[in-house]
Amino acid sequence: MATWFFQERHSWHPFDAAAEAAVEDAYNNERQTCRSTFFNPRSKRQTDYVYDLTKMQQINQDTGFTRNIRREPPAGAGGGGGGAAGPPAAAPPPHLAAFAGFPAAAAGFGG
Repeated sequence: MATWFFQERHSWHPFDAAAEAAVEDAYNNERQTCRSTFFNPRSKRQTDYVYDLTKMQQINQDTGFTRNIRREPPAGAGGGGGGAAGPPAAAPPPHLAAFAGFPAAAAGFGG
């Protein structure tokens, strides 16, 4: 399975297993968005997120805060490795390639 990352400040962090499975399933089934809920250690409660695969963003449904997300293909699938700046952006699947700026559109967002 591919590895998914979210950007927090200037660092990339891997998704938890449940979020990664949900987003990868959406990606593989040509959906543009999906949802996942997980425990947020900052708020100390369950938090709902929407993942927008056209903008490559994670959106907190309580606050509206967005973060960039990236997908690293499985080993042997091409795309290279991580590195200090985080994983390289993967080429979009054909059903998402038509969206302008994918995945670069998310470059100026997040926090």
